[in-house]
Amino acid sequence: MVETRPAGADVAKALLKVHVPFEFSVGGMTLPEGDYDVLHLINPNWILLRSGDGRAAATVVVRVSPTSAAEAATRLVFNRYGDHNFLWQIWTAQDNEVHECTISGAERTVARRSQQAPQVAIAYARP
Repeated sequence: MVETRPAGADVAKALLKVHVPFEFSVGGMTLPEGDYDVLHLINPNWILLRSGDGRAAATVVVRVSPTSAAEAATRLVFNRYGDHNFLWQIWTAQDNEVHECTISGAERTVARRSQQAPQVAIAYARP
């Protein structure tokens, strides 16, 4: 017996669905406000964000760390410098993990020019 699967099967694991109410940057890309699927790629250190309409997507390298169940509300956390938003962390309650994004050169530049600590913006997962 031969088993066949569609191309891309088992390539990504869904982590969460979220509405981000502002434009943001991740993985060197700027993505528009909207609904996003957040997926783990085969490598646990890679995350894919894909817009609900399929028109925008970005991948980012993350560092995964365990967290307590009490802290692990499923959400995206952004660093905000004025009107610039950068994805910083992805928290997942289903596996009690926090996925911290690699800081991009663009974020370093904006942070240096800002000369202030970033504000934090949060987008919680949708059911």
